[in-house]
Formats: sequence, structure tokens, C-alpha cells
Amino acid sequence: MFVCALSFLAGILLVLQQAELPSHWWALLVLPAVLASIRFPRILPVAFFLLGVIWVSQYAGGRLQDQLSRELEGKDLVVEGIVSSIPKLNKYGRRFNFDLKTASYAADGRRTPTRVQLSLYRSQLEPSIGEHWRFTVRLKRIHGFQNPGGFDYEAWLFQQGIRARGYIRSGVKLGVAPFYGTGRLRQQIADQLQSWLPASPYTGILTALTIGSRNGIDAQQWQLLRATGTNHLIAISGLHVGLIAGFGFFVMRWAWVLPGRTVLRLPAPAAGAIGAMALALIYAALAGFSLPTQRALVMLVVAMSGIVLMRKREPSYTIGSSLLTVLIFDPLSPLSAGFWLSFLAVIAIVFLGSSRSDGVRTPIRLVPIRLVKVQWTLTLVLTPVTLLLFQTASLAAPFANLVAVPLFALIVVPFTLLAVIAGQVLPFGVIKVLLSVPTFALDGLWTFLVWLAETMPMIQASATLGAVVLAIVGACLVSLPSSFPCRWIGLVGFLPLMFAGSSPDLRMGELRLTLLDVGQGLAAVIQTRTHVLVYDTGPRFSPDFDTGNAVVVPYLRHHGISTIDTLIVSHGDNDHIGGAASIAKAIRVGNIVSSVPGRIQIPGHNAIRCRAGQQWQWDGVHFVILSPPPDQESGSNNTSCVLRIEGDNGSMLLPGDIEHRQEQWLLSRYGEILTADVLVAPHHGSQTSSSGDFIDGVSPRLVLFSVGYRNRYRHPDARVRERYRRKGIDALDTASSGAITVDLL
Repeated sequence: MFVCALSFLAGILLVLQQAELPSHWWALLVLPAVLASIRFPRILPVAFFLLGVIWVSQYAGGRLQDQLSRELEGKDLVVEGIVSSIPKLNKYGRRFNFDLKTASYAADGRRTPTRVQLSLYRSQLEPSIGEHWRFTVRLKRIHGFQNPGGFDYEAWLFQQGIRARGYIRSGVKLGVAPFYGTGRLRQQIADQLQSWLPASPYTGILTALTIGSRNGIDAQQWQLLRATGTNHLIAISGLHVGLIAGFGFFVMRWAWVLPGRTVLRLPAPAAGAIGAMALALIYAALAGFSLPTQRALVMLVVAMSGIVLMRKREPSYTIGSSLLTVLIFDPLSPLSAGFWLSFLAVIAIVFLGSSRSDGVRTPIRLVPIRLVKVQWTLTLVLTPVTLLLFQTASLAAPFANLVAVPLFALIVVPFTLLAVIAGQVLPFGVIKVLLSVPTFALDGLWTFLVWLAETMPMIQASATLGAVVLAIVGACLVSLPSSFPCRWIGLVGFLPLMFAGSSPDLRMGELRLTLLDVGQGLAAVIQTRTHVLVYDTGPRFSPDFDTGNAVVVPYLRHHGISTIDTLIVSHGDNDHIGGAASIAKAIRVGNIVSSVPGRIQIPGHNAIRCRAGQQWQWDGVHFVILSPPPDQESGSNNTSCVLRIEGDNGSMLLPGDIEHRQEQWLLSRYGEILTADVLVAPHHGSQTSSSGDFIDGVSPRLVLFSVGYRNRYRHPDARVRERYRRKGIDALDTASSGAITVDLL
């Protein structure tokens, strides 16, 4: 079963890596493969592989068809439906998922998706989960940032079934929808916790552990949890569902064998398994049946079913059955990092734990030692995978989890759930006492986590799949019993991971420009053989989110870059300066140059003003600042730092947001020196820039537009695009192409 499940997974992965879904002709191969496997069982994995290809193709194809028609983007649509998630509040308003029942324009063949994500800005409307509303909305298709190393938000929304996003212009509440009682209960519990703990910094964490809504956890808390490798404890998944299921199992088993309590001829373990599944199902419903919760519930049901049916199965069979069931239920699960981390953790615990088993129950005094060994095993196995997925891993994670896991399992989760249950019947005084236990425990844990984060740095590495596989094999060898000879040789498997290089594989005089996709903004990374320059940092959208942290830093880590030699912030507009602080906090930065140095307040850095004439050389590549002139006051688009780069095989020009007046100044000052093979379009292709004279003066072969999908400024302007097209200049834009890399080799 385990091999067949892996084959099914391989078929799914093959499809998920393709740009287009495969032809339906693949289905013709399934029946012969199944029939042949009856005669030759050894080829059964081939049949499962083909079934995986067909199943994910059908599943994803159906979801792709649930798409917003392009002609409906940006138009007023009247939609009716149900609020299907707890609204997330922010300083601008609220955001929630909305399941459509009817929509205008749907009857004439133009598609509207069945689930959308809506934002409500500065409105008196207060939708809640389970309510029936009629909204006038404007929608657009899902479009996330497309960058190497970055989080694929578009794929995440696709997995959630959200096929469009938009905002509400007006709305009318039509009532409360039936069959959403669980959702309304979740909203009620969230409101109760907020009223019980209005001033506690841990209200958001306790709410997440109770109902799965992480809306109340702020950015600083997430940062600390990630830095210590404990963020997995906040998502209701295997640990939490297993804890509740274990409680249900032992209580039901104990109650079943009480004298005079036997009703059915059912063994006590089977009764305990039924109790475990029932309690886990209730908790999963309370958590909103999130995808991690669904995976954990499926795995639990598969394991408990073996007990109910009184069939003893090998661990490999149970894991294989769970994997296959999860993939049948949701073949898009492999798009989630949590899928890989959770299954690898289970495999590591089960297989490596069983390899140590000698059939003797562990004495109580040795339980802490066994827990330390399990944590050591998990750290060895999961650290390489974490580096592959996120390019960072926490050295503090094993120490933090040794304390945090039992604290959450034995104190925080049980007492919080007990307080929520008691809150429905008991007075507030009792609830306050119950909630004081988890808040006190979290307060002590938080102090410990802060100390760990300050003491132990994050690991950063650009891991390849091959290096990760070798490291996992090495981890398995090291984790074998001490009787296994030469098991420490497994540490050799970590060497490729530890010595992953960050060289861009360029020679002297060569350079590489990567124009990152940051939406309506600008961020570019320029690499020579041994140096890195970042030009602008993209926008800051909120106190909790900016493209420096979400796009630039992951890209640098993905390529193993730990130092930025020079950071240039062309000018002070948010779409250029917004991510600067986040980049400087996460990556070592040498020099910072800007036309607005006073606006870059980063501890430990003194930015200098960019001026025409500043120049330097790296690895045979010449860099020169062409503008602004020394006597020009800073503060406008025309004071942008204009950077020209020339290598042995061509040149590039990055002019920031300069407009016509500054373009004319550059032409009069530099003449033919201004020519460049690659031009990043000034001011994102605005009509105020890219004059005909400037285009003739630069005479590029390629122009790049850094723009957002359907941005409100309508950049690049159609007339500007036509201007470049008439002159035979190739054009690319980040909204269509994602991150664009240009090599001058």
C-alpha cells in the first residue's frame, strides 16, 4: 500500500509541475494497466501512477473552469451568497470568503466563480460568518506575485477554492443562512474570548487554538514563532487533533469497561477508537475544517478504523492508506508545505521509532529521554526539508519545541477548551480562573522563546532537492539504534547542504538583472560575479506586509545570497522604499544610497545621498549614478537615483520614476553615453515618462515594465507601449511574466 500511495503521489506531482493539464487520452491507459496488474501484481504501482495523473487532472480541471470571465473584471456585479469565513479585521476594514449562490451576468454564459475573497473598506456594514448578503462588488482574477523562492499566494488560493478577489461597493443583509450553525458558533467563541481577555496579548493565539482563526495574531508574534520553529503549534493540525482524539479514546475506553455499562458487544479499544474519532470530528468542525485539520482527521480515521475493525496493520500500511486517502480527498494537498512536513514527521516518528522498539514498554523514568530522541530525530529529518521550502530553518526549534509541545498539549490547549466549554454554563469568575492557566503558561513560554530567538540565529541556505534527499538519508542513518555500526557516517549526508554555494555562476565582466514581481512598484536585483546590488524594495501594503519581506528577501535566500553590498532606494515613494526596513533587518546590508537618505531610518545604517558622478567597479562591471545633479533638491520623482550599469557584453539603465523634464536633462548632459541595451521603463510606463526623444537617446533592445496586475494607474500606458513597439523594441512586464531575469554574458 505504501508503494502504491507513493506512485499515486508521483502521478499527482507530475501534473502539478506542468504548465498545462495533460490530455484526457491518458485515461485510456488506466484500464489496461489495472487489468494487467491483476495478472502481474508488480505493475500495480504503474496503475496507481496513472490514476494519480487522471484524478488530479479532473480535480484541477474542474477548479480551473470555476473562473471569472475576463470581460467581468473591474465591472459592478450584483452577487448573492453566504459569508463563509470569520472576517479578518484590519485598520482598513475587513476581509472574508464569500460563497456565491447567484450573480448578475451569470445567465448569459459569462462565468462567475463559486467562492471569492471580498474586502470591505471603511464601511458601516458588519458581515458575519453564516449570514446571507447581497453585495455590489468589483472582482478580478486571482493574481499573486510570481518570483523564485517566494510564497505562491495564487496557488494557495487555488487550493482553497478561491477563484477571484474583489471589494464591496454596497450591500444588503438578507438574513441568516441555514446549515451554518457551526460557523456562527465559531464566531461566538471568538467574540467571547475577546471579551474575556480584552487586554491579553495571547487572545489571538488562544482563539487560533480553539477555532482555527489566526486573525488576531500580530506580525511580531508570528515573527517570533517562525524564528523559534514553533509556528506549527498555532495551526490546528496533527498535534492538536491527536491530543483531543487521545483524550476521547482513553475516556471512552475507561467508561466502556465500567461495571454495568456494556451495551453492545464491542471491545473497549474499538469503543475508544469511536470516541476518539467522534471527539476529533467535533474539534475539526470547531476549527472550520481547515485543510491541515482535514488531513489530520483523515489520518486519524484511517488509523482508528483498523482498531474498530480489529485488524492489526503494519505502520507502512497505515501511513500509505492515510496518504492515499488524503490525496483522493484533496489531490492539491502537495501544493502545501504543511503536507510534506506533516507526513515526513509521521514517517520519521513511526519508522525510526519502531526501529528502536524492543517490544518492552518504556519505563516512566525514560519517557523524557525518549521524547528528546524523538525531537532530535524530527529536527534532523525536517530541517533539510524546511530549508528547501523556506530557505531558512531555526536552530532554536528543537529546544523550543521540547518545552512548547508538552506545554501546549498538557496545559494551553486543554485549559482553553475547558474554559470555552465552561463559559457556556458557568459564571465569569470560573472562566477567568481557567483562562489564567494558559495565559500564565504562555507568558513564561514567550519569555523563553524571546531568549532563544536572541541567542540562536536562523540558518540560511540555498538547498537543492538532491542535497535535501542526501541529508534525509543521513538523518535516518544517524537516528538508527546505537547498535547499528557506523551510523554516524550519516552526518556526511549533510555536507552538501552545509556547503551550498551562493555564487551566481557569472564570470568577470558579466552581470545579471532580475526585475522582481512586486505588483505596482519596483525592486530589482543586480548580480556580478561576487557582488549583489538591490535597486528599490517594492511597496509596503500594511504594518504586517511589505514586498521587501515577502518577495525580495525570499528571492535572495533562494539564491543563497546572505549579503547585499549596496542597497539603492531611488526615491521616497512607498512603492520603491516600502520594503527597505524589512530587507535590512533580514539580510546583511553594506552601503545604502538614496535620494532621500533621511527617510531611511534603519538601526546601524547611515544612508548617503545619491549624486550624479558617483561610480564604482565590481568584477569588471562599471556602475555609475547619472542623476540627480548635486544642486537638485530631493523629494520628487525627478530626483530618483538613475543608475547605469555596463559590463563586457552590454549595459542597463534603471531610471526610477523620472519624468519628461529629467529625461531631457539626462539627454542634454550625457548624450550618447545614455545608451543601454536593457531599459527598466521610467515610472512604470507612465505617460509622464518615456518620451520619444528619451527612447531614441537610450535606444534599448529590451524594455521592462514593473507593474501590478490591473493596477489603478493603468500602467503601462497604452500610448507608451505603442511608442516602444513602433521603434522595434521588445517589451516584457512583470504582471504578465512574473520576475524577469536578463543576463548579459
